Amino acid sequence: MDLRYYVPPQFRGAYDMAEVAGSGIYNLLSSIQRDPVGTNRAMGRGMIEGAVDVATDPVGTVKDFAGTVGRGFTYTAADKLSDMFGIEPRDASPDQLRAANEALAEDRLAALAVVPGVGPGAKALTSGAKMASRLEVDPNSMGSLLGNVRLRPETYSPFDAGRGIGDSVGPSITEPNLLSALEARAAQMEFSPKDRIQPAPGGAGIFDRDYQTPAPSGAFEDLSLKYPRNPDPTAALPKGDRARILVDRREEISSALADRIRATGQLEADTRYFYHTDGPVYRAARQAGLTDAEAQAYLRDLSNNVAATSPRTKVEENLRNATLVMAKDNQGIPFREVVGPGTIRPDGTKGISEKGYPMMTAKGGIHGGLLDDVAATGEMDVARNPKPSNFGANLSGNRSGVTMDTHAIRGTLMTLNEMQPGLVPEGFILPKFRDQYAKDPSVLTPNMIDDTLASQMTGPKGSTTKLQTEYPVFADIWHDAAAKLGVSPAEAQSMGWFGFGDETNLGSARKTPVDIFDDRLSVTAQALGITPEEAARSVFRRKIPLLAAPIAAAPLLALQPQQDPRQQY
Repeated sequence: MDLRYYVPPQFRGAYDMAEVAGSGIYNLLSSIQRDPVGTNRAMGRGMIEGAVDVATDPVGTVKDFAGTVGRGFTYTAADKLSDMFGIEPRDASPDQLRAANEALAEDRLAALAVVPGVGPGAKALTSGAKMASRLEVDPNSMGSLLGNVRLRPETYSPFDAGRGIGDSVGPSITEPNLLSALEARAAQMEFSPKDRIQPAPGGAGIFDRDYQTPAPSGAFEDLSLKYPRNPDPTAALPKGDRARILVDRREEISSALADRIRATGQLEADTRYFYHTDGPVYRAARQAGLTDAEAQAYLRDLSNNVAATSPRTKVEENLRNATLVMAKDNQGIPFREVVGPGTIRPDGTKGISEKGYPMMTAKGGIHGGLLDDVAATGEMDVARNPKPSNFGANLSGNRSGVTMDTHAIRGTLMTLNEMQPGLVPEGFILPKFRDQYAKDPSVLTPNMIDDTLASQMTGPKGSTTKLQTEYPVFADIWHDAAAKLGVSPAEAQSMGWFGFGDETNLGSARKTPVDIFDDRLSVTAQALGITPEEAARSVFRRKIPLLAAPIAAAPLLALQPQQDPRQQY
């Protein structure tokens, strides 16, 4: 049993340090073993007296215990800064931040020193002194629970894939677990984005950027064969056949689209390889110790879970949330179960996800519905969920389909309007802008476009199916443009994504998922006080999720609102 689970968050920093110190807070640990629920209840009230009740002080220093331990266990670095200098973190100099963090660390060591099993014994005091000499304080960030005060190993040894960091003499450095990672992420959420841990320059250095060498796999299926087409090609399209012009002028539009992509310079840019994630991720997984089968399974599951958590979020968030879902699944925890510090709604009630990992998994939530499908079948149905299923397949190396998101839809219609202002059908213009567009069709901005693809009932009476039949109409144009550019359909879409970004309101930095993953590993390693290699090993082994950098650096996979969270209509 993991006793740490029963220790309230505000006491876990001291608990961990006491365990590393040696004999540790013996009476407190014994109490947890005897009555974990009762001990947790007493400590969870946030009252030091509760801890005194379960960890008797043999020398009777109750007053000192309550004061010193109270400060050591409950003070934050910001509290210490206020006590020492009367200022807030935003007004502090680097030296003042360093002094406050070091003083807080000393308070916490002092708190341990008066706890039974640590204070009275010379061995424990020696351990405490050794521990103090090994404290590393980051003066550039403030932590409330040793989140930014780290304990370095006594000696440094080369990284060993089977053992981690450390040597046979010093204390072993245990691998991070799911809870410690979630707490580290929650601790970072206490700071403003600019004050959170930043990725090292160049990231963690775990991934190569050889986008041309794919992961080994068999022949991929042609995703376009699974597009939700109306079985009757002569039938009218949804919303008054508004997309008919895209069918009739498909050749002209695709040629204009290809020309526009060429003009952006994307054919020579790394962002062309946005969907070439499979090779670098597979090789990094193998380097982290996974077998060929395990690495391919990781790539497949990562792609599916990234796609399932993609609606209305950014790729950086997709990666973070997907790795959390995978870590929970690996440990037998349902993805809807909150096991780390959770979010709190404005009304004070508990939220539905861990801090820093927001997902729409409540009843009817779009992420929950798609994750349920992945859990049940191992994938998403292309016909029923065309956008996220194509996105997941694209990321795993199958670039035969097109992820038709908001930006691709806007890019298509704006290309049509550039060919001849006024050609965009009224049905694709939001009602409040129709008069404006009719008067001056030379101006067409993203906010004027109705970019939700429509659906219709198809099939014989009594056996009809609702399909998003406008999806293949747009996708076919991008397939044709890809052929004219000599690239895959997914590459054409990613080049349009970034190339037209300023026009379609993409509003994000130009980074590939591999760049983002590498940055996240750098942040994860720093937050947990481990090497990038160990962070990669823990993430690829599905033990912990990725932690986030402060600023999302990937574009939205902009999926439109839908009625059924499992149907991208």
